[in-house]
Amino acid sequence: MRRHPILAVVTITYVVGWTAGGLILGRSQVWAYAVWMVAAGAVVIWVDHHVRFSTAVLVVLSVVGFAHMAGGNIVVHTNGDLQFAETVLYVQSWWGWIRYDLIVHFFGLGAVGIAASEALQRYTTIDTRLRALIVVLAANAAGAWVEIGEYAITLINPEALVGDYQNNMTDLIANLAGSLAAAWWATRSIAERA
Repeated sequence: MRRHPILAVVTITYVVGWTAGGLILGRSQVWAYAVWMVAAGAVVIWVDHHVRFSTAVLVVLSVVGFAHMAGGNIVVHTNGDLQFAETVLYVQSWWGWIRYDLIVHFFGLGAVGIAASEALQRYTTIDTRLRALIVVLAANAAGAWVEIGEYAITLINPEALVGDYQNNMTDLIANLAGSLAAAWWATRSIAERA
């Protein structure tokens, strides 16, 4: 926080803003999102204290946090129904329809993978293939915690629109794709520096 006070203020502001907005709009999972963001922020601050992430990684993690909170708070009208954005907001792509939630998972876990690569780089020099494997494993471990959190939300609040088993599986696939992209990026950037 001391290294990047503006980024810290922006992040705290949007967490408070999305939480207040969720409370005002009566979103059932507002506290779960707020607790998750505070916990994730604490982990990032603690790890950053030890490895000193690049500004770019911290900015991307903050942007992903914003998108994550938006996914739990934005409401869109679909066929007259009011639903959460992460279950109904779609983006057209070459591959068909991809849910907003999957885009957040892809970029979020990709950002975690790049952060893991930076942490590795600070402490050790290892073979690029092993680095890629560690990046994929670290990002998917974080992704598993996200899915555990989503499952916990449904246990605490059965009305929460986090998703079902199919959502869980597609989230894990998006996590894997993001982690593989991060592994490619990390090994590519190391090769270019060599």
